[in-house]
Amino acid sequence: MKPLLLSVLLLTFLSATYSQIIISSVDVEKTLGVALTSTTYTSSDTSGLGVVLGASGSNKTWNLTGRSFTMSETRTSTLLNKAASGAPSQSTSAFSSANYVTRRTSTSKPQFTDWTYLSVTSTALSYCGYASDSSGILKSLQTNVPAQRSQNFPTTYPGSWTWSSTVTSSTYGPGGSVGAGVGMSGSDVVDGYGTVITPEGSFSALRMKRRTDMLFGFFTLSSYRYDFIDQNRSIASIDAGSSGVSASGVTYYRQGSGTQVDHATMLPDRTTLFQNFPNPFNPTTTISYQLSAVSDVKLEVVDGLGRSVAEFNRGIQQSGTYAFRWDASGLPSGIYFCRLQASGSVQVRKLILMR
Repeated sequence: MKPLLLSVLLLTFLSATYSQIIISSVDVEKTLGVALTSTTYTSSDTSGLGVVLGASGSNKTWNLTGRSFTMSETRTSTLLNKAASGAPSQSTSAFSSANYVTRRTSTSKPQFTDWTYLSVTSTALSYCGYASDSSGILKSLQTNVPAQRSQNFPTTYPGSWTWSSTVTSSTYGPGGSVGAGVGMSGSDVVDGYGTVITPEGSFSALRMKRRTDMLFGFFTLSSYRYDFIDQNRSIASIDAGSSGVSASGVTYYRQGSGTQVDHATMLPDRTTLFQNFPNPFNPTTTISYQLSAVSDVKLEVVDGLGRSVAEFNRGIQQSGTYAFRWDASGLPSGIYFCRLQASGSVQVRKLILMR
């Protein structure tokens, strides 16, 4: 009986490990140039959500059904390179640290186009600010200095990060004004993973508990929100007021199909070798990079003495993002270096093989 029991426990452990979710910058950037449509449904019926809020940890089930929802709006969002996005020219210079922008239209505000400026690196996703225009004329602008960190990469359970920004909002046109900067800070925790159930179905998800503090002199206004996400999208969210333990509303998103937009908006604005993930690793890891233009590429892994132990791509490649798995089976534990030669430059990342 003992061998059988051990087998059952091992299978249970492997199943729990397999259901874990890991989100990297590659998951964000793979949606580049795709117009994604989602419809938002909201409910103020919070019955039973106290149990959901209290369910943190691994392999949890969060059931958001059993209540009436109302459709509030349909949005179409597209992640674009900032330089090729067509964003309002007045606002572009305010977000020098941003390399991407999300263009969003909504049925609730059909006369406006909203732009969210993002900094996406191999280690974090941050919000630099926001702009809104009507027929190409800037109407409002918000800057976050420094940018508000929304996710650490890799995003997985458990995980946490903090941020602090001065947020300044401006309006344009008759009666326009520039507001005083408001101090804001946040503390985000990935406090669980499992299955979230909405009227759309059941989805594997990470849960993020987000706290935001707005500072008004000696007074601090706090608010909490729980977000359920996977590698591709936001699935649902729960507003939890100022306490974080009592729900005030729940939202889920119905994802539509994606439509490819003009290829020019998809081109990366820089050549980058991203940090491999996971790192340390044993024995496989994902290596990814992006090219801003057609390049003669050489990508290899070398050991501490500079000897090549693996070569992946060599030759002319088009602009775009590339990712693949490297299996280091047969190599000893230690520090290795991934080296990308492209676009007239050399970039290096440290890889740690730990058995």
